[in-house]
Amino acid sequence: MKNRIKLKRPWFGLYVLLWLTLFSSCDDDKMNEHYKVPSDAKSIWEALTEKGNYSIFLEAADATGFRSLLEGRSILTVMAPDNNAFSSYLEGKGYSSIDEMDKEELSKLIGFHLLYYSYNKERLVNFCPEGDLATNEDLVKSAGLYYKFRTWSSSSPTVETLLDKNYTVYHLDRYIPVFSHLFFEVKGIDAKTNYEYFYPNSTWTGADGFNVSNASVKEYTLMATNGYIYTVNQVLEPLETIYTEMKDRPEYSIFFKLYNNYTSYSYDKTLSDDYGTALGVDSLYLHRHGELPPIAMEWPVSSFQNVSLLSTVGYGIFAPSNNAMNNFFENFWKVGEYESLYDVDPLLMEYFLYQFVYSGSIVFPEEITKGKIKNLFGVPFNYVNPATVKDKAICVN
Repeated sequence: MKNRIKLKRPWFGLYVLLWLTLFSSCDDDKMNEHYKVPSDAKSIWEALTEKGNYSIFLEAADATGFRSLLEGRSILTVMAPDNNAFSSYLEGKGYSSIDEMDKEELSKLIGFHLLYYSYNKERLVNFCPEGDLATNEDLVKSAGLYYKFRTWSSSSPTVETLLDKNYTVYHLDRYIPVFSHLFFEVKGIDAKTNYEYFYPNSTWTGADGFNVSNASVKEYTLMATNGYIYTVNQVLEPLETIYTEMKDRPEYSIFFKLYNNYTSYSYDKTLSDDYGTALGVDSLYLHRHGELPPIAMEWPVSSFQNVSLLSTVGYGIFAPSNNAMNNFFENFWKVGEYESLYDVDPLLMEYFLYQFVYSGSIVFPEEITKGKIKNLFGVPFNYVNPATVKDKAICVN
């Protein structure tokens, strides 16, 4: 609990004045030195241009309308892959140049490298939503656990249908995971083993810093006039929602269809007022799933102001395969005279599905084997053997 000093109103102005006077006389030089932008600093665009090996990234940023941000229209943190990294990415995707990429996909890709606001290394290693108001206890207890940061990457709205009614669904900006060494230390699990479980094509190099999604950091905290630059060894591949990942995996179609039976669309007035006219619609909606976690939404909540939840909450889905679902039905529910899984009472099915959901934060294999992760009913997921899991992915939500 934070210690709060209660002051009587007549003394408050004097207290602030004294504090500011002491702060100014003692700490101004140190603060100015810490936050001072070097006199020879350039914009992010100019700095990367001068480095000379980032032309593909810059060309892609220009082609997708992000150049003005890099030149100074916004304060940013940029994760920049060099030409070698970008060429490898294009080759792996079957492209000879960025010109062959769909513009919307390219925009989604480049936007995933651009973080809102500027973060130095210390802030990315141990971000705290309370900022300078955080106590030492806050910083130690939650060190590294606020691991998600908002990017400029998003998908275009989609039109979805429910009960013969069409809904224009808005897709919120993607958040990118930054896994610092403190993140794993506070969780009490091995960083290299757990990180590389989800990112087998990447290598954990964040012992004194962090890895950002699928990439290692080559250079930390290059300062520019409009933010910070970190150079990374791979192009960062935009993460998708759990919903999108599951929709494209037919071997889990039964679980997905049952979960999707709880689909609902909620009208969002703020999004509608802010973006509806530009998109040519009166109403914008978010795709939810009733009382179940909203696995189709990029954010756990729709408000960008709820930084604490946005930067830490994630869902874990332990989806049974079609064979497992069918076997369970044959052994348990068929004897109860249900004709199919889709005939099971909706409330009963909701409780059943909830057994395979973890709502809290991202889950790593060592946490499962240690019995640290439990479902809504307090049952540990340690019956799951991470070594035999067939499909796994880190998602944006």
